[in-house]
Amino acid sequence: MPETLHESARTAPAQDPVDQLRADARVEKRPIHRWTKRSNDFFVGRKQNLAALRRRLRSCLEAEQVVHLHAAGAAISRAVDLSLQLVGEVTNTELSVNTSTVSAVND
Repeated sequence: MPETLHESARTAPAQDPVDQLRADARVEKRPIHRWTKRSNDFFVGRKQNLAALRRRLRSCLEAEQVVHLHAAGAAISRAVDLSLQLVGEVTNTELSVNTSTVSAVND
């Protein structure tokens, strides 16, 4: 039996290779699949500048009658806020909300 704690630490068994792989592992999120982008499709993200996106949306609404906002996760509330601001600013606009599920994979 070892006499001190330091001696027992030196004689510890080697670490299991599977545990070592788990310690080195990390979770990476794959980007969500985006379908073919049309001229009136806008993807809202958490890190986007909302003022710049609002300007682009307003100019697109002047040229086209329909604009599609897409968002996932934490950006959904930003997309809803942005659409409500546009309804208030641009005359003769309607708001229609559709939700769907997209499968995401974390590796």
